[in-house]
Amino acid sequence: MEIWLQRYPWVLTALAALIGAYLCARIVNTLTAAAIAPKPALLQQSIGATPATTPVAARFELNANRLSRVFDVPLPPPPPLPPPRRRRTGRRTRPSPRCTRC
Repeated sequence: MEIWLQRYPWVLTALAALIGAYLCARIVNTLTAAAIAPKPALLQQSIGATPATTPVAARFELNANRLSRVFDVPLPPPPPLPPPRRRRTGRRTRPSPRCTRC
């Protein structure tokens, strides 16, 4: 081991530098996250701050024809219409045997 340390003395220094850089990065990330994170509701109430409300975006319908022209994308063909149903008239085509007028 002594020969190995004499031959590669920079390995321990590099390992110590990597561990130190990792710990420094963790500390900086923790402090940054704590500064960015919103304050808890109880803390805000004790300070007297008003809770911030985020505005809700208004919803609206998109015009498919305009969007297809703007983005140069063809619209899919409309779905086929179902075949029309035959209307029953209510009259029978054959006279019933009980009908006296037919």
